[in-house]
Amino acid sequence: MKKTTKIIGVDLATKANKVGLATATFRAGRLRDWTVQCGKGNNDSVAWLAPLITRAASTDDDVVLAIDAPLGWPSAMQTGLPTRAGGTISTPSANQFFRRLTDRVVQQRLGKPPLDVGADRIARTAFTALALIAKLREADGAWLLPLDREPARRRIIEVYPYGTALQLLGGGKEGKSLLKGYKNNDDKREKLRQKLADTVKPTAPTFPKKTATDHELDALLCILAATHFLEDKAQAPSADQREAAQSEGWIWM
Repeated sequence: MKKTTKIIGVDLATKANKVGLATATFRAGRLRDWTVQCGKGNNDSVAWLAPLITRAASTDDDVVLAIDAPLGWPSAMQTGLPTRAGGTISTPSANQFFRRLTDRVVQQRLGKPPLDVGADRIARTAFTALALIAKLREADGAWLLPLDREPARRRIIEVYPYGTALQLLGGGKEGKSLLKGYKNNDDKREKLRQKLADTVKPTAPTFPKKTATDHELDALLCILAATHFLEDKAQAPSADQREAAQSEGWIWM
């Protein structure tokens, strides 16, 4: 009997009404049993998400939680801030200080880096992600952040929906055009969703036909990224990258 993995995709934000949450089951190379929703209200997203994720993960199957949010801080920031007095600097460049190794790897592959976790509002989302992980571990200590694809009962991975979508669309001008501005344009988002549905049809024949918000679409992309992780299609950290990945987090793409 082939193994089934429950996948939970989260487009994370500090407030619940900006969060997308999707679930699916992955078995024999196929995604089934999709659900997708967006949070409501301006309440704390951890309080809304934690019980939903815990409930979705209450299964005998293995679970992968794929989160669109940084799950660590740049090493230079970790080591530099505690030892610095006002008026001093610890690194030769802002990019070295504010970007992680995994961010630089993504930039090399896509020509575009994710948001700088140390220099943007995404820092608050990163803090929220770590608070969410802590809350989940209170209920189930089995949640692990892997550096490889060794099987485990509960795994949490960091993903990058834009990068996953761009690669699924071939990485060319058409893909970049579809992705440009999709978060704030309903028509463009629907065209992107339809193109993605056609592209992933062999893996996801029942890919959801409608997404009300960009947060929901990004949550679906988190699930697609998790299938790449499960099928050994996502790049793992190399031997000389593992120490940084352990400290800073790693984007599976």
